[in-house]
Amino acid sequence: MSSDRRPEGAKKRQRSVRPEPADLKSAPAAADLQSVYDAAVLGAGASGLAASYSYLRRCIEGRGERSGPGKKLLIIDSNGAPGKKLSVTGNGRCNLLPESFDAKNYFGDAAAYPRLLSPGRLEQCVRVFEHELGVPLVAEDGRLYPLSNRAESVVTALYSAVRAMGAFFCLGSRVVGISKHGDDYELLTEGENGALSIKARSVIFAFGGRSYPEKGSDGSGFGLLGDLGVRVTPTYPSLTAVEVEKPIKAMDGVRAKAAVSAYVSGEKVCGFSGEVQFTSYGLSGVCVMQLSRYITRSVTEGRSVTVKVCLLPGDCAEKARNILFSENLPDVSVVDRLTGLVPKKTAVSFIKLAGIDPDARILSLPEGKKELLMKYMTGLEYLVKDLRGYDYAQITAGGVPVSEVDASTMELKRLGNCYICGEACNVDALCGGNNLFWAFSSGFAAGEAAYEARRGLHSS
Repeated sequence: MSSDRRPEGAKKRQRSVRPEPADLKSAPAAADLQSVYDAAVLGAGASGLAASYSYLRRCIEGRGERSGPGKKLLIIDSNGAPGKKLSVTGNGRCNLLPESFDAKNYFGDAAAYPRLLSPGRLEQCVRVFEHELGVPLVAEDGRLYPLSNRAESVVTALYSAVRAMGAFFCLGSRVVGISKHGDDYELLTEGENGALSIKARSVIFAFGGRSYPEKGSDGSGFGLLGDLGVRVTPTYPSLTAVEVEKPIKAMDGVRAKAAVSAYVSGEKVCGFSGEVQFTSYGLSGVCVMQLSRYITRSVTEGRSVTVKVCLLPGDCAEKARNILFSENLPDVSVVDRLTGLVPKKTAVSFIKLAGIDPDARILSLPEGKKELLMKYMTGLEYLVKDLRGYDYAQITAGGVPVSEVDASTMELKRLGNCYICGEACNVDALCGGNNLFWAFSSGFAAGEAAYEARRGLHSS
């Protein structure tokens, strides 16, 4: 990152004893310390890089040059490199976008953003990546991935684009305070670059939510918004594993295809199918993470929540019974017969749970043991203890409500020239590229609106 530039308008609040990072240019001349950035983007994740890209691209399109009025943009992030969370998305593969848009996959205030969450908007995002950023996409099971199958391709494309368009970076620095003075905002930062005071005419909040705090999204940005009088709804971890009261030790480590259903106070609220991972603490897997979105608030509020796991959903159960106990088939051992229906490790686990000798003949089993086996295969029930929390959650549910936001421009209504995008908003979705679609779409919108506002000021 040898071409990164130290913030030109950064005014030191105190002398830093840290050496300057090798990838930043030396401090600007004293005459430049009072300069003001046209825009400051708080966060170098998916939405922050998208906002920066759209802002700078509009600057170039509108003026035909890479510098000039409205052009000076600063990206601040607490991490030492951009796109930290984006780089681990999809186990490093980066499920970038959904192949098609389905409104049923979105929650919170999603319905209030019809311009930003629509089939047409999805097509626009695809065009940006394929035709502007040079990231060809391929479809797999309804999801879009970069052709390289590597998340770093997406991070590099966005990062290199905004660098080439003249963005300044202040990486390894955390914004610890924000205030408004007239038409400008003052940002106080601490970190690898020392304690700085930075001024900007517009601010884009792209700090993420609370999930994966080790990647920088620890929720501290919500405190900054609160200092500015912006209301934030309660937040919850979403798309995460489920902890149960009595995990079954014999099932620890088992992976199996299953249908999972969640019940709140006895009423079914959702159901999904896919691979379930049985763990020492409870349940994991994509279908369990999807399910967690529907129960996170109920669990937090202390309501009774149960999860039912069925390895033989639908008419499979009756077919399995007819095969399992058929007198027309050889009278083999219980473990051998079960292995014809479920993976052997799963079969062994069920046999242990039922207290059955694995070498016992299948047809000699008492009726009670037969029913017990069927119960385990068709309806393991767990009382939910908790969700795995923000450290393991893929996304944050809750955040800044749409009542605080202009749904077309992403401008915060009570603050002039201040925008928000991505996970910080009260919009979240199921797995499948849906959350990144929101991050990119809202980020592009915020950057475009911030540019239009700055252009209006410079032309007036």
